[in-house]
Amino acid sequence: MSSIGPYKVHPAADMFPMMPEDELAELAADIRERGQVEPIVISGATLLDGRNRMRACKLAGVVPVTWEWDGTGGTPVGFIIAKNVRRRHLDPSQRGMLGADLLPMLEVEARERQLQGGEEGRRRKTSGLPPRGGNRGPTAAAEAAKAVGVGTRTVERAKVVAERSPELAAKVRAGEVSLKAAERQVRQRDQVAAIATYRPPVGRFSLIAADPPWSFYKRPEDTTSRGHVQYPTMTTDEICRLSIPADVDCVLAMWTTQQHLLRGDAQRVVEAWGFELRGYWTWVKQSEDGRLQIGVGDWGRNCAEPLIIATRGRPVFHAADVPTVFFAPRREHSRKPDEAYTLLERCCPAPARLELFAREARAGWTTSGAEGELFDAPATTRALLRRPG
Repeated sequence: MSSIGPYKVHPAADMFPMMPEDELAELAADIRERGQVEPIVISGATLLDGRNRMRACKLAGVVPVTWEWDGTGGTPVGFIIAKNVRRRHLDPSQRGMLGADLLPMLEVEARERQLQGGEEGRRRKTSGLPPRGGNRGPTAAAEAAKAVGVGTRTVERAKVVAERSPELAAKVRAGEVSLKAAERQVRQRDQVAAIATYRPPVGRFSLIAADPPWSFYKRPEDTTSRGHVQYPTMTTDEICRLSIPADVDCVLAMWTTQQHLLRGDAQRVVEAWGFELRGYWTWVKQSEDGRLQIGVGDWGRNCAEPLIIATRGRPVFHAADVPTVFFAPRREHSRKPDEAYTLLERCCPAPARLELFAREARAGWTTSGAEGELFDAPATTRALLRRPG
């Protein structure tokens, strides 16, 4: 806790930058000429509002005028934030970071209220009075969001950025980077690190499903963002070098794209992993009302995704009555349909099943991937982690 004159500055007040020296000199000259217009707000020996005025009064040689805080704003933190947010031009990203900075102080205040509430409850119980009713109060994140005028999720995002990347958090506070862009960079950095260290599990599996993070080709003359993915990818060579824990007799079901199928990348990976191509299924993507989900494409708009079927050895695979086309709703970006895995289980009754580059847990399968619980997370967490697209 810093000090100005005889007062300790409240930590919430210290979150806001001080006035530049030239502006402080102008304020001191104005106070010397016209006097101090607005009092400095204190609470005992703690300065809540008016650090610049206190310093300017000292420069001007004027005795500062103070006012003892009377509880306006609910709590000291609430009062300080209300005063500063109103007088400063902060964008939503900066407000979000401010809310994240507030969280520790609001959590302390919440614990103090709980202690006071517990003490009051014990007194009421001792005196024979019934306990007070009421629900739990809002979370610290919700209180912080309300104080700075943003949504709770914005504060939660800001907290992630502040914890994972102090340098990016500083840029958001300075207004140089938006919170959304900073959060995306943090997520991408974490995903890149996870993919760089990714290793398939040890063991032997008779049925393997894989959804490699393919790198996309783009024509030099195409200046649009079509087909651009904002998540870390692997080159075809990197995917080929992975050591796959396949049994002697094994079925591989590998998701790919039309581009990688036509260019031969998918076949390269299949063969590098020790499998032989047998064919492919096609997932036709639908909306909830059954209409085609149209994507992008140069030679027609994509609304389907290939699932390559390959084998090694002599695995059991009964697919004589299975069409090579199936229809299923498209959900979140990169999330594959449950219908595909139901078909695979029906065709290949293997007890040891593995999903590589998985993004959710799947009953009866061993799952492995940098985002293995993405679609199992609560909705709020999922929204923070979800790949754009």
